[in-house]
Amino acid sequence: MPADAAKTHPVVLRFQSMFPHQLDRYVLHEERKGRGSKHCDPDMRNANRLNLIGDDTWRTRLTLDLETAADENFAEEMDALKALNRQKDYLARGGAGRQDPWRASKGGPLREVILTANAEWFKGTTNDFDEVDIIEQARRADDFVDCGVRWLKSRFGDAVITARADFDETAPHIHAIIAPWAEKTSKRRGRQRLLVANSMPLLASYEQAQDDVGAFFGEIGLTRGQPLARERREAEAAGQKKPEARHYTPPHVWRKQEAARLDADAEALRRKRKKLEQREADAAKTEQAQGEREAELARRTEANDEQAAGLATRARAQDERDAELASAEAMLDAAVSGPLPAEPSEGEPARTTRLRQSIISALDAARKTGLRDAAAMVKERLDAAKGLAAAATGFRAALIEAIPRGIRNGILRRIAPKEAALEVHEARVHDIEETIRREDDDTEL
Repeated sequence: MPADAAKTHPVVLRFQSMFPHQLDRYVLHEERKGRGSKHCDPDMRNANRLNLIGDDTWRTRLTLDLETAADENFAEEMDALKALNRQKDYLARGGAGRQDPWRASKGGPLREVILTANAEWFKGTTNDFDEVDIIEQARRADDFVDCGVRWLKSRFGDAVITARADFDETAPHIHAIIAPWAEKTSKRRGRQRLLVANSMPLLASYEQAQDDVGAFFGEIGLTRGQPLARERREAEAAGQKKPEARHYTPPHVWRKQEAARLDADAEALRRKRKKLEQREADAAKTEQAQGEREAELARRTEANDEQAAGLATRARAQDERDAELASAEAMLDAAVSGPLPAEPSEGEPARTTRLRQSIISALDAARKTGLRDAAAMVKERLDAAKGLAAAATGFRAALIEAIPRGIRNGILRRIAPKEAALEVHEARVHDIEETIRREDDDTEL
């Protein structure tokens, strides 16, 4: 049992009024030429079925019928006017010439018939998984075409001058052309053979045609479409809101509208794609800029880390120098207070030990230099003092001789302590020189 057996699909029937000259469009579409065929699938064109009714000469036959009817109608009318002895009308009608064999109307005397159903019905799915059954598809297509041809022949007979089935569009459908000939006889015009659409009941009543085709196609599982006209009448009679009326759009107009819609959709899609591409480009630029900023930040972070490491290294070096300076200051303070120990303390840094040795050596050198300088200065001053003393001694002797004895003795008593002090200084200088000499000898050893 087909998976869509529970679904109901209506058979779709449309009548389109046509003038004979509009058959050019019908033929172009049948031959898949012109703009109206762009939507057709070229790979499915061979599946189309031509001449279901009629043959390739159908249009030639129709043209001949129209010309013959025009000639015969003109002759009949002229004969009728002549028989009635309506000379004035006879002359006027003769001057006008033959006329088209149909009454003037807005839509034209011919009818194009379109029969189809929803494309889903033709798919022929046969299980709950909607798998396509090719055999079922073919069966439904054959049933639809057979039912359509039988309906056209049984309802319109020889008025159907051509019919074909198209399978290269959205859904399979049947096209047919009906030429509804009818004869009318009157005294004034005689026997007239004209195209009169409402001469056929189903062409005269669209609602009756929908009822009839729905019942006919019921044998293959299709139903009548929504009886909108009846529902509108019933709603109006009941004082209720009427359903929205449907407006039939001819296939070529629908295709034109659909093409315009598709073009608009394509343009909208193009604009959306362009905006999306622009957004993607902007996002790529933003991502690139973000990556560059992150890379720059990483470089700066690395530089800051290196700078921080350098600062930490310099800080450690500064701490070490500060510690060495502190040790040096402590050593200097210790050196000022007394001699430094010659041996380093436990855990003392090597640089501090070297500093200790340098300070000891510098202090020894300074002490020796100071002793030498002091001894030289003392000796110099002592020599000067000796010279002065010698001069003073000579001067004193001369002066003493010139001073009276009593005064002379008092002066001598005051000079004696100073001479003793001078002798003490001279002894100290001698000791210093001796000490320096001994240290120099130790150094040489």
